[in-house]
Amino acid sequence: MSTQENEHRAASFASEVKEVALTRHPELAGAYAAVEAVDKRASADGFNEQQRAIIEARVRENVSGSIAQGKVPEVSVKEAPQQNAEREHTR
Repeated sequence: MSTQENEHRAASFASEVKEVALTRHPELAGAYAAVEAVDKRASADGFNEQQRAIIEARVRENVSGSIAQGKVPEVSVKEAPQQNAEREHTR
């Protein structure tokens, strides 16, 4: 993809509402998943809302920079351990 397309995608990620950005650029799903995963981890680690907001802003900035460089995070779907155990049990 061209530099201009990457910059447009990064700007969309940085400034548009998630649903609008994903409608225009579905490939950004991994970027949003990455930000959400970091927020969940920060919450689980006991960070308060103000700290989590700072962390999220920094992560979004870093992800936006990566997108501008053509490095869009991808979604990696993992099977839940319980589902995996159930499969083993039924074999």
